[in-house]
Amino acid sequence: MKHSPGNMMYVSRDENTTRELGKQRITPILKQIGADVADDLNSKDQTIMVKRVNGATLRLVGAQSASGFITWPASYGFVDEAETHPLLNEGSTIDLTRARFKADPDYKMIVFSKAQDEPVYETDKITKKQKIVSGQGTRCSDEYYSGTQEKLHVPCPHCQHYQELVWGQMKIEPDCITSAPGILPITYDYKKVLSGTYYECKSCKGKIQDKDKRKIVPLGKWVPTPKEEREGPYPEPFPFRQSIQISDLFVFLFPSSSWGNLMVKWLEAEGDDDKLGAFYNDFLGLPRPERKSAGKVELAKIDRLISDYPRLQCYDAGRRWQGAQVPLTFDPLFIGITIDKQDGYLKYVISAFMANGEPHILDYGVLANEDDITFLLQNFIVKSKSGDDYRIYCGLFDSGFRRSKVIEYCWEIRGLIPYFAPARGVQRVQSRASIWVTEDKSIPNAAVSIVNFDSQAWEDDLYRRRIIEFDPKKPKRRYPRIHLPVDVCDDFKSELSNAHQVEETVKGRQLGTWIWQKAKHHEPNDYGDCVKMALLLWVLHAPDDTPEEPPAED
Repeated sequence: MKHSPGNMMYVSRDENTTRELGKQRITPILKQIGADVADDLNSKDQTIMVKRVNGATLRLVGAQSASGFITWPASYGFVDEAETHPLLNEGSTIDLTRARFKADPDYKMIVFSKAQDEPVYETDKITKKQKIVSGQGTRCSDEYYSGTQEKLHVPCPHCQHYQELVWGQMKIEPDCITSAPGILPITYDYKKVLSGTYYECKSCKGKIQDKDKRKIVPLGKWVPTPKEEREGPYPEPFPFRQSIQISDLFVFLFPSSSWGNLMVKWLEAEGDDDKLGAFYNDFLGLPRPERKSAGKVELAKIDRLISDYPRLQCYDAGRRWQGAQVPLTFDPLFIGITIDKQDGYLKYVISAFMANGEPHILDYGVLANEDDITFLLQNFIVKSKSGDDYRIYCGLFDSGFRRSKVIEYCWEIRGLIPYFAPARGVQRVQSRASIWVTEDKSIPNAAVSIVNFDSQAWEDDLYRRRIIEFDPKKPKRRYPRIHLPVDVCDDFKSELSNAHQVEETVKGRQLGTWIWQKAKHHEPNDYGDCVKMALLLWVLHAPDDTPEEPPAED
């Protein structure tokens, strides 16, 4: 903005974060350009989100909506903490920012973020090239793979051999270990670990001490990864795309990043997949390692559920209501809706149930708020194969997030459809019952029925019994088949497949029990939760349904 002014775009995680960034960091930095700029920034035509300096405009954009990226040319772009940005329908914020540079062939774009998850690729059926199919938390790593993949190499103070500092070369002195050789678990004297951690040179095997970082890091050189050692699907870097990766092993300004402190954090994380993943992300700047799994939902398993009927498409691409666009190709017993509430949006799934218990996913999507639910319940109508009109008969609204608000809403719309209730998943259930109903009396002079369910039991029912083990040639009457529309989108399939079963650990100790969790921690599985609750609707409203006794909870 001082030496080569041009329109700039700065993209941050959300609007609130962006506003704070504008007030606390961006404005003070711009004022350092000069007194004239400081006067300009104090003028009334400046806003928190838009700064005009030296004839150029700096625009701050939140990553939650694509509206901030539309019809605005720029010469410079900064994408901050890109892995935390949601993957929008229009594309990633990296792609949307890059699209703003069409008018300037000499543009410059900087993307920075801590890595989160390893990108997933598949072969495009037409071009036969690898394309990324994973969602939020993987796009910055994909950008890194498509660039030069440069690493900082520093000299050994003993032999002067230049090398990248990698965690595998971090060692501790033998007297840091307090347990006897061959005895598990290994125990440590953590005070000795703080001073007894060193780096072993790959060349001379000499010990590089933490204090040596101040001398060797300033002598470092950025070295592109050789072609035969490149990671990811790109054999060559894209032109003019420099990508770098660096870890806290090189940091010498902060005591918290000393090698001893990092080793203590590593030893604490051993055996705990969540802590280990955080260590990789936060300190090594690498994607978290894949967790050992006893069951993983793969996209190929999801594809086996696809049937030959079309999706209703009640909302268009702009999320505007248009009603069911096609009639049903069958005659269902009833139609239900399940809704998952998140911070700032809702996701829903509409399902039709056949007499044999098989649910057909009719439609799904994103709603802004509870008013949109009311509108949908009031206006949804679709014709069956026989020409009969069907409306939504029943529904469940997940109360795991902002429970009181969900309960209040369910009470307010009582009678709008025959059955609509809050649902609550319970992680620890002692008895064999998997679904039971209780009453909530938090609303004065009212009692709201809440559908409680054993979350792990129903996730096992959905993911293992009805997806992983599903065989179209050998249907199981106890686990009726789930049907997906022929035009089901990739986002829905991706969320439905974001689950795997892992061994539960507490403070690094494996408990011997297996639980279902997200396979990709930073990607959503809201549609999976909606489909899981749809299975509950059949139990609640199937003919000759028998209620179960409530279990005791921990």
